[in-house]
Amino acid sequence: AIPRDHIGLRAVYTPSDTVTVTGLLTNGWSDIADNGRARRVGASVSVRPARVLTVTETYLGGTETSLDTVGWRDLLDSSVTGRVTKRMSLAFNADLGRNRRTLQAWQGAAAYMRYEIRDWLAITPRVESLRDHDGFMTRVSQDLQEATATVEFKHRQDSMLRLEYRIDVADQEYFLKGASNTVKTQRILSADWVFLFNSHGTASPQQQDGLSSALRKQ
Repeated sequence: AIPRDHIGLRAVYTPSDTVTVTGLLTNGWSDIADNGRARRVGASVSVRPARVLTVTETYLGGTETSLDTVGWRDLLDSSVTGRVTKRMSLAFNADLGRNRRTLQAWQGAAAYMRYEIRDWLAITPRVESLRDHDGFMTRVSQDLQEATATVEFKHRQDSMLRLEYRIDVADQEYFLKGASNTVKTQRILSADWVFLFNSHGTASPQQQDGLSSALRKQ
């Protein structure tokens, strides 16, 4: 429910230990190169009202292939992350988007749980839903859901191996199977090795959790 890529500049300001403000200027909606001088701006405020709770509100907006406000796209992203116990974290994320020129709208939601079985082993199940009745994100009027189970093996503090199994389900025959057939479900098994880079030394557990969440969301 969000742009696939962000290519541009980002500035982060932390006025206090509990508040973080972020500004963003990019080349448009999932555009690596300049697209008709289109620009996208973003602003995000993250607040930690309690040591174990973080609330983040993000707005992305801008034109696409034109400079008029009629072609403006708006996206509001809300997320709440909480650490229930020393080893368990929960997160909820919701998105509302609208394209002003075509009057298309879409909504997305996701729920995550991460549990550290050992210091070197963690599991992360998640479920997500995309309501795309106007066909803006997928070019098909449909509802989609997915469920994913992820296992993380942390070999060192700056790297981890992730194994993931995912099932996607749509109410239309949307996923490609073979050369030309389409079906309503698809299954994906993947493995990846993640390396964490930090100029201040070994990444903290909070930084690792944040990166893991961002990667899972993508």
